[in-house]
Amino acid sequence: MKKPLIITIAVLFSILTANAQNLFIIGEKSYPCTEAMKLESNSDDHDDDDRYDLELFIAKGGNSGAVAVSTRSIYGSAFTGKLNIYLEDGSVLICNDSYASEQVDDRALALYYLTNEQLNALQQNNIHTVKYTIELIGEQKYSASNPGINTSVIISEFFNPTGKSSNIDETNNSPDEPPPLLEEPVEEKPFAYVEQMPTFPDGQEAMYIYIYSSIEYPEKAKQNGISGHIIVQFVVSKDGSIRDAKVVRGIGGGCNEEALRVVNSMPKWNPGMHNGRYVPVTFTLPIKFVLP
Repeated sequence: MKKPLIITIAVLFSILTANAQNLFIIGEKSYPCTEAMKLESNSDDHDDDDRYDLELFIAKGGNSGAVAVSTRSIYGSAFTGKLNIYLEDGSVLICNDSYASEQVDDRALALYYLTNEQLNALQQNNIHTVKYTIELIGEQKYSASNPGINTSVIISEFFNPTGKSSNIDETNNSPDEPPPLLEEPVEEKPFAYVEQMPTFPDGQEAMYIYIYSSIEYPEKAKQNGISGHIIVQFVVSKDGSIRDAKVVRGIGGGCNEEALRVVNSMPKWNPGMHNGRYVPVTFTLPIKFVLP
């Protein structure tokens, strides 16, 4: 009786389709996601065995994006550490420690949150190679490369669907005029995704240098051994100022308040643009607290 159940779970963990909706399931949560994009393992040991290939999904996690990965797990091995995504234009997206990682049956799973800047880059450029680390007794680094999948199109269509529902009246719509990327805001409500996402002055690396050089580890957190990831969401206004910052996933011990303090203290960003004008944009940012 156990084997059919195990097989069912193994199918469900990676992708579940219901009403044309793909879901990546990990832990006690599920995330709407793209179809699986299978990258081919670069390991010499796995040349003729596609069981070691890397399945990659781009998922929606609340108002932010995430990258989810799955590969065969040997003797309970699991993803650990950061994930490096190399794009065809030569840029590199670095996803730090995973938000969730587990081993289900013979598969290792992990999910990493993306910044809006990283998600925008994935919609503009195809993935070339992904480097990741698997841990069992020690850590072993692996890589897998894109065999020719147009990943940017898959991701763009997932976040900005252009298909029309069959019950929509099309009599007043021109078939030659594509739908807009995003609708115009009502009363300047923040966008989730725009043509040009807001950026920190001098880029993402400068942003993390600013954040981690500004954090003062709370004494309460030190005394209680509290560490981990905090997810902060805020709005980058039309003038680049930060507003409406809030913690959407916290760890307590004063770390939530410290994360908000640092985010609110950031200098003005380069604001997002849509249809040739500056617009407010919601931005989601993971901040890691590591005990000194």
